[in-house]
Amino acid sequence: MYDRCLDGEHEEPASERIEAYVSALLERWRDVTEDEEKTSPWPVGPLMDSASGPLISFEVSWNMAEEASTCAAALADTMGSRAADGPLTSRVAP
Repeated sequence: MYDRCLDGEHEEPASERIEAYVSALLERWRDVTEDEEKTSPWPVGPLMDSASGPLISFEVSWNMAEEASTCAAALADTMGSRAADGPLTSRVAP
């Protein structure tokens, strides 16, 4: 599914659930494209550009990785979704 949604060839609009998730993340931290104070954990933006269909794959700045990944996983859980920390450990959170 990851390859189908995020390989760059078959992009589709983010699902409503993913849009809501990204909006909630951006309520906590500004998008890096709008972050004059340099407090955003997202090194690339706009964050919504990292979404396609039912998936989103995004990076987190190393200096904020613990806080942002914990928050992102907890938020996904409250929204009935799952989060994985990617290729580093492939741990599913929470």
